[in-house]
Amino acid sequence: MNNNVKLDMDNLKKLAPLCLGIGAGLGVLWSVGIYLGGLWSILLLVAWAVSGGLYANAILKSGSGGEYINIAINGAILAAITEVVYDILSGLIYSMRAGEVASLFSVSTFLESIIIGAIAAVAWYAYQTNNKK
Repeated sequence: MNNNVKLDMDNLKKLAPLCLGIGAGLGVLWSVGIYLGGLWSILLLVAWAVSGGLYANAILKSGSGGEYINIAINGAILAAITEVVYDILSGLIYSMRAGEVASLFSVSTFLESIIIGAIAAVAWYAYQTNNKK
């Protein structure tokens, strides 16, 4: 058993642009006034889960496998990328539109994105590997 946490830079580099696009899309939607009420929180949750699940899917397609902790950390990184882009873009656009300074970063939503991304990556990986038997 290997106790080293490994960042899968090849898959992270491959999937980061997709997560940047998800975050940018969410930021633009929020900035133009598409709030969707209570559904917005669910939309964010789904975006973080999809970002984490993308990593698990990439691992499954490559056939390389991995330890759950590594899958969780790499999935969390992709979800964090999505959240940071969303926070910065929506904050900047809101500041320009409203003429006031908005918070560009929310620590609580950042931590939520990390947790959801990690859980989604491990859950998707476990689900897919158990269904193949």
